[in-house]
Amino acid sequence: MRSLNLKTVVVCSVLALCLGMTGAQAATDTPQPATSTTPKTTQPSKTSKTSKTSTPSKTAKSSKTSTISKTAKSSKTSKSSKTAKTSATSKTSKTTKTSKTTKTSKSAKTAPKPVPAPPATQQVTMLGGKYVFALPKDYVEGPMEEIDDKARAAGVTGSLYMNKPAKRVVIVTETPLPDAQNVPSNDTQTLDNIIAETLVQQQSSYKDFSKLGEKKIVRQGLDLRQLDISGSVEGGKVLSTTIAAVSGTRTAVVNVISLEKDVKAHEALVNSLTGGK
Repeated sequence: MRSLNLKTVVVCSVLALCLGMTGAQAATDTPQPATSTTPKTTQPSKTSKTSKTSTPSKTAKSSKTSTISKTAKSSKTSKSSKTAKTSATSKTSKTTKTSKTTKTSKSAKTAPKPVPAPPATQQVTMLGGKYVFALPKDYVEGPMEEIDDKARAAGVTGSLYMNKPAKRVVIVTETPLPDAQNVPSNDTQTLDNIIAETLVQQQSSYKDFSKLGEKKIVRQGLDLRQLDISGSVEGGKVLSTTIAAVSGTRTAVVNVISLEKDVKAHEALVNSLTGGK
């Protein structure tokens, strides 16, 4: 059976992605304290001698005393009025602040929590619509260099979906069965052959190869096979899951490759493609 060989260069392109980190150190200038100059205290001049004056009459003294008394009373009344106004203003300000705080608190309690929008997805259709799944928009579709003109002429199709921030790649391929074979969707022998060939190819593509497991899954009436392996490429450890399906004259293979440390994210994506848990 003719199938595509997953070349090591595809995995290397994922491991080559790196996050750039930029940093800048802000310089802070400490201002020098201003030197304060103490003004010289002017010595009061000596009180000049008071010239002798004639003694004012008692009526004049009484008039002056009355004027001073009225002025003092007026000054006290003015100060009391200002103090009362200040106190009233302070109380009003406190009441306003309390009112604003109460309104803010009520608004915070009654404000509904924002509901996060579901992630946008893109649909991938294989085997004439018998195998359909969705990938997040973060996965950017691109061509596969491994599929040349000769392969396309033979009926081989495929795409590469890359998520650069997550450093994850999904490879989707369809290949015609040899000799124009036509098999049912649940053909066990054909699925066994696909997994066996994939296992041999991956053993030669990865260093430190290890088979992690194999599953049989039925998704919407379509039999799927899942092969999980781990390995390393140029010192980078990866997880690789292959999902295979067959229907009529064509086979479908989906390969998910992630960094080994992203086990949960890798499994979550694989489960969304197989309908597993």
